[in-house]
Amino acid sequence: MRLEGNIDICEPGRFAGWARDIDDPGAPLRLTAWTGRTPLGTCLADQPRADLAEAGLGAHGFSFIPPHPLSPAECDALHVRAEHTELALFHAFGGAQPNPFLAAPPPRPAQARFRRCILHIGTEKTGTTSLQRFLALNRVKLLAQGVFVPLSLAPADPEGSLNHSDLAALALADWRLDDALRLARGVSNAPSLARFRGQAAAALAAEFATVPPEYTTLLLSSEHCHSRMQLLHEIAALHGFLAPWVESFEVVVYLRPQHELAMSQYAMHLLSGQQDAEMLPALPYPAGYALPRVTDPVYFDYAGLLSRWAAIFGRDAIRPAIFGAEDLHGGDVIDDFCHRLGLSTEAMARPPRLATNISGRAQTFLRALLPVARARGGTAAAAIIGFVAANLRRSAPGEGTLPPRAQAEAFAQPFAAGNARLRAEWFPDRARLFNIDFGRFPAAVDEVALSAEEAVAQLVDLLLAETTSQG
Repeated sequence: MRLEGNIDICEPGRFAGWARDIDDPGAPLRLTAWTGRTPLGTCLADQPRADLAEAGLGAHGFSFIPPHPLSPAECDALHVRAEHTELALFHAFGGAQPNPFLAAPPPRPAQARFRRCILHIGTEKTGTTSLQRFLALNRVKLLAQGVFVPLSLAPADPEGSLNHSDLAALALADWRLDDALRLARGVSNAPSLARFRGQAAAALAAEFATVPPEYTTLLLSSEHCHSRMQLLHEIAALHGFLAPWVESFEVVVYLRPQHELAMSQYAMHLLSGQQDAEMLPALPYPAGYALPRVTDPVYFDYAGLLSRWAAIFGRDAIRPAIFGAEDLHGGDVIDDFCHRLGLSTEAMARPPRLATNISGRAQTFLRALLPVARARGGTAAAAIIGFVAANLRRSAPGEGTLPPRAQAEAFAQPFAAGNARLRAEWFPDRARLFNIDFGRFPAAVDEVALSAEEAVAQLVDLLLAETTSQG
């Protein structure tokens, strides 16, 4: 299914337009309107229109009246999908058509505390943790270059990284009260959300008050800006939060092939204890999909990602880069990040590399361990899984199990057109956005079976890794 169409009328009490499935143009399309996660109802796109008839497209007009006039917040979160799918015709994701209800970004203040704000938004699985650990290790040395990395907005992290994840937690839409970032901060209703936002703003203002005026660059980093902030008005909320302090923005984002991101994301879910997620699911998910839906097509849509952030922060503020050894300055994301921003890394501390994936055999071992740990571990199951996962990353780093070639190609295909548009707009000097070698994937994959001896060896290795980490 491929959607095309347009929204011609957008009013709180009515929206109307046309829509059809390019792959089945003769069948009328049933649409479902949503605001956030709340369905508003359905309508059939089967009304005749003179302009469609003249273009030879058939009768595909629709008109929808919501059950009540939409509030401004409901308008911000409006999207219309093909029924029983995640394919959206009109939505706040910045896709086929921007949300006409969206308010314009707030104007920049006459005076701001920082001349420049470097905002690193990910994407996930592009060395973000290494970069954030580098920032934590070198806050004082970065000050010597006029760069201030705040402690505010970054909760304490056991790995010693400065991830300003409060940015996403405060900017998410008001109705997204079940997000894990918010629940971890005690946010579960409107009053606690308002309290959290107020406390975050006050803490940041108090920290800014201690910064001498010669420090003119503010540096913030959180990959949750990529993974969680998927609505235009959420990005606008973040802009509004930071704009009073900043004269200009530079939004840095690293991109890697979608199938590689999915493979790394699968390892992340496996290491966090999610044992039955699919590595490369068919997206959008087919009807009746039985496994956990741990991702979203929007997560992998880089063209949409840059479009959303450019719509709010301005195109000139966006700094996309390719995450690949041959594309990174010095072959390293820390060197590349600092080089792009004119920062010297001389005499700066480097964090030890932390693997984000584990070998195929270690993945097999972990998949076998998870259900047993849950069945026999009782209240200690989570601690057991966390202990094993952390030490497998030390004892058995690797690329993970490679999926079959056809599966990798099939997963990448839906994003090919968007990648081509992105390349033409943002990387015109490149022949293609990513240099992908699908030939390295096997024609077929046989499930690795560990012998008892191999499983014991994995266990001994991870215990040795724990012993070494304790000194």
